[in-house]
Amino acid sequence: MFNAKEKSFDGWALIAGIIFIAAGIFVFVKPFATLQALAVILGVVALCIGLYHLVLHRQLQKNLDVSSYLVIFNGIIDIIIGLFLLFSESFGFYLIAIAFAIWFIVDSGLSIYSATKAQQKSPKRYYWLIVTAGIIGIIIGIILLFTPYFSNAVVIIFIGIYFIIEGIKLLIMAF
Repeated sequence: MFNAKEKSFDGWALIAGIIFIAAGIFVFVKPFATLQALAVILGVVALCIGLYHLVLHRQLQKNLDVSSYLVIFNGIIDIIIGLFLLFSESFGFYLIAIAFAIWFIVDSGLSIYSATKAQQKSPKRYYWLIVTAGIIGIIIGIILLFTPYFSNAVVIIFIGIYFIIEGIKLLIMAF
């Protein structure tokens, strides 16, 4: 695949590409099922992290004679969030929407902050481009924060497009 002298067929890339494209199409055809699956995956991850925090607390206490109730609190919160994600469709729906919106706002705010810090050392056009994109990102994030249906639709579109682009890339790499 990466050998410039010898071009060969990569069957695994072909199979993976087809699976990714099929998954991308599925995301667009069954958006609600995709959100449910995402909520279940996040729920399982939150449960695992919560359990890990509880085990970590026990290990800290046993091995280092340190007791941190914040670790226990964090573990319990993670477990509660995980259970809500697994057993409440509406909680998962809103959590995904809010997390996506907050991600937009924080990322855009940090971009503006970084541009302001680097303003002296970078060309003015880059500074204004980054600040303008950051402001637009914050506005989009605020809109997404107050419109969870739209926010989840954007998440679905991003996931679907990513899967399809990745699938096309893999198909090209296969030949």
